[in-house]
Amino acid sequence: MNQIGTLSEKSIHSMIKDYLEPNKEYQEIKVGKYFADIKRGNQIIEIQTQNFKKLVDKIEYYLREGYNIKIVYPVIKDRYTNWIDPISHEIIERRKNPIKGVIQDVLYELYWIQEYIDNKLFKLSIILVNAEEYKLLDGYGHSNKKRATKIDKVPTKVLEEVTISSISELNKLIPETLAEEFTSKDFVKESKSRKKWAGSYVKLLRELGVIEIVRKEGNAYVYKRK
Repeated sequence: MNQIGTLSEKSIHSMIKDYLEPNKEYQEIKVGKYFADIKRGNQIIEIQTQNFKKLVDKIEYYLREGYNIKIVYPVIKDRYTNWIDPISHEIIERRKNPIKGVIQDVLYELYWIQEYIDNKLFKLSIILVNAEEYKLLDGYGHSNKKRATKIDKVPTKVLEEVTISSISELNKLIPETLAEEFTSKDFVKESKSRKKWAGSYVKLLRELGVIEIVRKEGNAYVYKRK
């Protein structure tokens, strides 16, 4: 308890790094003015749990230097939240979080790196995992859970890995169960993605040329795969 959450790396980043490259000799390698999470020969892997904007300068440098780069984005599908007593440090409640992550969640971050997707040296990998989340029961409200301290998220199982190496492969983010023609609402239903982000997901896929507008029905656009 004294160590969890105090490291510069959170567990989900650190453990995915060990999963992808168990040999520490190839981790945290200095490349120019940057440190690569993993580097073996000409291959660089960067693990990013959020805010792809921070990666842009790194990606630009790696590509200029001719490195093959893979960005790995972990997505938590199922998580259990463990509430920890701030005094005894015991887990006093464990509950499944109703929010599920899906591979389409990467579209929330993809805006920042969209120009690299068709670069032959660039790949994007989405790793779907289950995880245990830990929070201190030190917030406010009758349950002490509002604005409680977030400690860490620890991955427990790797479920699936989806790799995208070109614009055309973004089709992997379109649910197979989706009809030939669909709306944003249909996309949400079939992908089980978060409704508040669905509009931006579909808009980005359209801007990247993965889908196109067929017509408009009322206030909704109808799309199809290109």
